[in-house]
Amino acid sequence: MLAKAIESTNNETRRRYLVKLCETHWVDKHTSIMVFKQVFLCTQKFPHLFGVIIGLDYLVESGDSETSGLARSYRKALTDIDFVIPLIVVNRVFCTTKPYAEQLQKPTCDLLKCYQSMEHPSTYLAELIYDDNQVNELYNKFTKFIELNEIDNCLSRTASRRYESVKDYFIDVYRTFTQVKYVRWETV
Repeated sequence: MLAKAIESTNNETRRRYLVKLCETHWVDKHTSIMVFKQVFLCTQKFPHLFGVIIGLDYLVESGDSETSGLARSYRKALTDIDFVIPLIVVNRVFCTTKPYAEQLQKPTCDLLKCYQSMEHPSTYLAELIYDDNQVNELYNKFTKFIELNEIDNCLSRTASRRYESVKDYFIDVYRTFTQVKYVRWETV
């Protein structure tokens, strides 16, 4: 089921399997996150696709008790705001850095040109961190995503001890991840 969803994505690289994550395969990491977000739930916008959540719902209903229990647990974890916020944030940052990761990963890359081109993603990542318009735009996309996927817009018990609102939580995850990615990008 998941293979059909991945195969049907409009991504330029059609996949029949989830991309393996390997330390030296930066582009594969980027692609894995982007494809997963695309096939998270596809019924509304892309009714011809078969999403991860729909697949898990199918396994809950038609699987044996062990499969059903595991599928229910996975579905609960994937539709939790503690998972969805990082998914949206990481997807945004990876959409920005993927072209540069592709350039760096080529076996024939010119290191001098790559080094010179690092200024562009660094500047953009710095803008992502400090530009409130960027934060608000992504937060609006996040709220649309959780509405579309029928995910509760409330803090978990753990998050509610630290944050006053979902937006505060979102902004903290957003700025922290983007800052870490920025620092790592600067050291490449």
